Amino acid sequence: MSEDGKLSERTNCALGESKRAVGSCIVKTEDEAPGNSNCSPTFASRYIEGKVPLDSEAMRYLKSILIPLAVFSLLAGACGDDAGIPGSDTGALADAGDVHLDDAAGDVGGDAGTMEDAGDADGSTEDASSPGFPSQITTEGGSWEATVPAGGQTDVTLVAEANDVVVIRLEATGDQGSPGLELFRGSDRLVYSMPEQGEAHIPYRDEELGDGWVFFDGGQHRLAVSNTAAADARLKLTLECLDGPCFDEDDPGEDPSFEGLNGYALEQELRSDHGTHRSVSYERAREAMFSVIDNMGGTVEGVYTGATIQTMGVPDHTIFNTEHTWPRSKGAGSGDAEADLHHLFPTDSRANSRRGNLRFGVVTGPVEWSDGGSMVGPAMNGDQVFEVRPKHRGNAARAMFYFAVIYSDDIPADEEAVLRRWHTQDPVNNAEEQRNAAIEDVQQSRNRFIGYPELVERISDY
Repeated sequence: MSEDGKLSERTNCALGESKRAVGSCIVKTEDEAPGNSNCSPTFASRYIEGKVPLDSEAMRYLKSILIPLAVFSLLAGACGDDAGIPGSDTGALADAGDVHLDDAAGDVGGDAGTMEDAGDADGSTEDASSPGFPSQITTEGGSWEATVPAGGQTDVTLVAEANDVVVIRLEATGDQGSPGLELFRGSDRLVYSMPEQGEAHIPYRDEELGDGWVFFDGGQHRLAVSNTAAADARLKLTLECLDGPCFDEDDPGEDPSFEGLNGYALEQELRSDHGTHRSVSYERAREAMFSVIDNMGGTVEGVYTGATIQTMGVPDHTIFNTEHTWPRSKGAGSGDAEADLHHLFPTDSRANSRRGNLRFGVVTGPVEWSDGGSMVGPAMNGDQVFEVRPKHRGNAARAMFYFAVIYSDDIPADEEAVLRRWHTQDPVNNAEEQRNAAIEDVQQSRNRFIGYPELVERISDY
């Protein structure tokens, strides 16, 4: 597509569109040989044999020229712009893969050796081991490089704050590559840049690059990075913050003062701080969770087992469901408590069912069920408990502390002791901070135990 979003005249051999020559891709016309040209002298001999009788003197003469020429080309690795074959419309023969000389010279067959763009002799390519683009970035900015295959696309989750102003650029670092950028919010495409040549950028108009692209809504977005060329390309993605503040992973948002507060006084201040909370319906909360908050480029991961599902909306509840960290049957069955995203998480339905309303704890007896690191079984006191996999233990603990304070509910002492250990063992990370910010975009509230994890120890009894 052109930069203004209209279909361009650029054709792409990878999509089967015809033209005589595009780089190393040759497409047939009626008076040319059948099929796409490549580095194979077998193809060349077939083409000539289709025009000249096999037993003719001319055919034998041409074979006496072609076979030595083909062997020389293979040995020299000459499969580029200067390695033409007589009678062909082009001198650029590339990307052949394996070459067999069976039609022209009996059973002389085997691998062709090194071809253009074929990589090293061991079969690896120059960038095969290079890391890809990060799965998640923020509007704080940065620069990344990765190899994108021909016609390929990589999705990157981009986390922004409301009113951030940025410029995003994507360019090929070598001679090949046709970069493209698309920015989505949920399933809605906000802007795209698919130029016929040169770099892709957002904003897509050159004259707007100085002003930048404004994120009127914060939270998670999907940035689709593509290479529409017919060859693999090394692409460089650059994001620059022009105005903002832009995302700062060390800033948990509004900074209320909890200095000197402990116990009940701290709980009261936390509930007061929570007064900005905006009620949303349970349906709206689930939609936001599955399509934006926990959606990483079309993939949602279940917190208890690590199982994933491809979705851009609320999936079939028999496959994936919404986990109420504080069980519905114990106080989260209606109103804000039911729909509060700070304790809602996506999980596969089987794990969600096995957890039920069990308390969190450490399984010490025979394991009755386990998947992905989470398990069900008896605790030391004989009660059935649900033990969360290590990756999510701290998240679950901080969600429980949040719910207990905001909705003035109680956590049993033995469960609270386990949750305190989990809070310490699995500290807050960048992903949890970003989720906290994304939830604030929906319901205008934060879990302060994520932004200020030290507050956990200043309340002695939840």
